[in-house]
Amino acid sequence: MKEIDVFCKDLILKSKIKEIAAQQGISVRVFRSTADYQTKELIPSTIIILNANEYESQFAEFQELQLIAENQIQIMCFVAHVDTDIISKAKEFGLTNIQPRSSFFTSLAEKIS
Repeated sequence: MKEIDVFCKDLILKSKIKEIAAQQGISVRVFRSTADYQTKELIPSTIIILNANEYESQFAEFQELQLIAENQIQIMCFVAHVDTDIISKAKEFGLTNIQPRSSFFTSLAEKIS
């Protein structure tokens, strides 16, 4: 079964991701921090979903994950409305797949299937 890893603390948004993934037959693993993720001794999923508003301070760690995995991990970020400061900062760290939350959720099923 295909899996995605999610970094999202917001219960409503997390539930929405789980619901969309379940409709596609995809399981979801939720993590609270990159430290927790790295100590689990697991094989990372090829897709990581990141709530950029909640994890802005950890962008460098996510960039490192991409480099370690030789860019085999696709990190998809969403941000509240159009928060240009966070979008710019994410792009500085190589997190270029970032969208406003509404359009992200509209196209999520298509992106993860």
